[in-house]
Amino acid sequence: MAFLPLLAVVFVQARDHRDQSLTIARSQAEFLTSLSVERGGRILDRARTMVPARASSLDLLASQAACSAVAADREHHLWLGELSIVRPDGTDFCAEIPEEAKKLVVSSDVQAALAAGKVVTGEPIPGPTPDIVRIPLFAPIVHQGRTAAALVAAVDLRLFEAVETANVGRGRDVMASVINGRGHIAAVYPPNPELLGRRFDGQEMAPIAGQTSSKVEVWPDLAGHARLFAAKRLTETAGTVMVGIGLQSIVGPEDEEFQRQSLLIAMVFAGSVLLTLVGGEVLLFTPLRSLVRAAAAIESGDLSVRSNLHARGEIGALAKTFDRMAEAVADRERELRAANQAAEGALRQAEQANEAKTDFLASMSHEIRTPLSGIISYTELLLDEPLRPSERLYAKRIEAAGSAVLTLVNDLLDFARIEAGRTTIEVKPFSLVSLVDNAVSIVRALADKKRLPITLELDPDLPDAVLGDEPRLRQILLNLLNNAVKFTPAGRIVVRVDHRGTSDAGERIGFSVSDTGIGIPARHRHRLFQRFSQLHQSEGDATHGVGLGLAISKSLVELMGGRIGFESNEGCGSTFWIEVSLPRASRSALEPNEPGEVPAFGTARILVVDDLEMNRDIASAMLRRAGCEVNAVSDGASAIDAVASQHYDLVLMDIQMREVDGITATRRIRQLPAPAGMVPIVAMTANVLPQQVRAMKDAGLNDHVGKPLTRSTLIAAIDRCLRSAASVVPGPAGILSSAATEQEFDRKTFEELRSLLGDVQMPNWLRRLDVRLRSLQTLLDAPSPDREAIARTAHALVSHAAPLGFLRISHICAELEGACRSDSDLDEWLEPVRIACRNALCRLDAMAPASS
Repeated sequence: MAFLPLLAVVFVQARDHRDQSLTIARSQAEFLTSLSVERGGRILDRARTMVPARASSLDLLASQAACSAVAADREHHLWLGELSIVRPDGTDFCAEIPEEAKKLVVSSDVQAALAAGKVVTGEPIPGPTPDIVRIPLFAPIVHQGRTAAALVAAVDLRLFEAVETANVGRGRDVMASVINGRGHIAAVYPPNPELLGRRFDGQEMAPIAGQTSSKVEVWPDLAGHARLFAAKRLTETAGTVMVGIGLQSIVGPEDEEFQRQSLLIAMVFAGSVLLTLVGGEVLLFTPLRSLVRAAAAIESGDLSVRSNLHARGEIGALAKTFDRMAEAVADRERELRAANQAAEGALRQAEQANEAKTDFLASMSHEIRTPLSGIISYTELLLDEPLRPSERLYAKRIEAAGSAVLTLVNDLLDFARIEAGRTTIEVKPFSLVSLVDNAVSIVRALADKKRLPITLELDPDLPDAVLGDEPRLRQILLNLLNNAVKFTPAGRIVVRVDHRGTSDAGERIGFSVSDTGIGIPARHRHRLFQRFSQLHQSEGDATHGVGLGLAISKSLVELMGGRIGFESNEGCGSTFWIEVSLPRASRSALEPNEPGEVPAFGTARILVVDDLEMNRDIASAMLRRAGCEVNAVSDGASAIDAVASQHYDLVLMDIQMREVDGITATRRIRQLPAPAGMVPIVAMTANVLPQQVRAMKDAGLNDHVGKPLTRSTLIAAIDRCLRSAASVVPGPAGILSSAATEQEFDRKTFEELRSLLGDVQMPNWLRRLDVRLRSLQTLLDAPSPDREAIARTAHALVSHAAPLGFLRISHICAELEGACRSDSDLDEWLEPVRIACRNALCRLDAMAPASS
């Protein structure tokens, strides 16, 4: 930096000297050009005076005298190169002139000028030597009143003597030339015959064409070297005098001087840098490296290192400060280590407390569920009894309150699992359309009570099958749908499923639930997904809850690698959306492929009714594999027409359908004349809540299977219905014949249901089965058995025992129900049923430790 101003001064000085040299050279070139033009102009003025005077005095009749006079004039005037007389047709009268002059004489322009008595100046042409330019002059010779001939004078101009004799061009690379009107060189200095006739580029000559004053420009010469040219028009001719000084001879000395000074500065600079480096290494860098090594050792954890430098000045002060800092860091490290140990102990205690809280929450949720399941189960049994209206109202309220508490406990248990990191995502193939249809079917009954239509919009580009955790996705959708129904007093709900492209993780699927409800105030939106957060809380509010639904949904979506969000305007409704990436699966993965024996249905004709093509295909494939003949329709009205027009052994009926739903279609089928009105009807639905099942049975449905369909539960339900239909008036022999050959317990069916419900829900189902079995035993042991109560309890056991794998007790209860309703003698039935109940209870007792 110190040398930069000096270098700038040298540079500016060199530039000024260079500009000054160019200015001087420009003046020199202009001076030499003007001097040459003035010299040539004086000679041409004398020629223009002498030639017309001589032409007017010549007498062509005395030809010899005229030629002698011309010859004498030529010898008398040294600047005359040639002097001759030429006739108008171009022939020589005396002496011989160059061909260029002859061509000019016979030209129309010159003939016209001579006829008018004018003197014509020709174009410059090369002279006898390369440095002499020749200017032709034509003067008319008048004889008897007309132009009889022309006196032609070749004026030789030695224009460059001024360049040779003038001192201003000494030491310069000077080049001078005369250029004619066509741009060709007519004379050159220094003399060089090879350059005569060469042409300058017209583009460079254009700026000086027609100029009478001098003009200075930098042009390349014919050899390509840059020159500072000055150009000026030769007086009253078409020629131009150009004097060029070589640019290198002008600025070369200045450039050499600048290079010499720059080199000197560079040498001084290099020496200074070398001295600085040596001094810096000894006085600065070596002590600093020692400090860096000490700092690195302290950074690696060795707090005993010190600099041990005894330097003077700032480096010595820095070393002493560093040593004091190292002592302070060592002291602080000891304090931090002690504080860290205390913090780690507190963290362990906090983690143990959090784990204990999570375990307590899970344990309490489980313990609460145990008596709660009993309350719900006994309430269901109580509702099956003949009750007074007020008693039935109280029982229904107990059932509703128990279901609400069970929902809260399930949320708490799910949250405890997620918080403890015990929730995993299971990937299995499933149908997106069936998933959404099932979720909508579950909440449609609640929406219908509030007269809220639910519209389902499916993207036609959705894949048929994907891989993912179907139960978790259903749980998320149910949370969003239940919230939409809760907080929408009027209007409608729209469920959309979109295919949003493909990513590395699979197909990007978007789910959204839009409602026209109360919306979410802006001040509360920040805590919408927080746990235990309820935005609408008031005493007696119908929308109360524990505030975990959205928090659980958010955690599950994030476990799947997806996103969840919402858009809302207060008073105008809300839209909750999720986006997950699910790998595409083949449609064949949804078809049943379980090995094993299938029930022998023979050629049973079964009608499948469902408004979704995917569900119809799956159910039809399961039944055809079991050997059934299957027809399928897409709505309730078509199902009524099909049953009325053809014979079917059984109807599989979807409940939630547009226009005519499954319950309405069942009621109309039951109104048909026999045998069509007696056909067994099994519901295919996601509505598996007790009150929903009771409504289906009241409409005339014989049984139900829950969605999503599994092969074992579907086949078991059909088998139960077909066997019940075959036993119109069963007796004890029928019991023995059917039950003796029936498998008592199907482990595979039990495991399938457990994988569907999970280890938390499964004990509840087993306890409810235990309660119903003991209730049946109590009714059978009564002194006077109540046939209606036995029939209701047996009916409940039929649909409860079969999904758990207790096939024998399910079938024997189906036959017992038929016997009760046909007024048959029950005495012969009591002992076989008691034996079946005892066997089932013994198996339940043996399964209790494992199932818990």
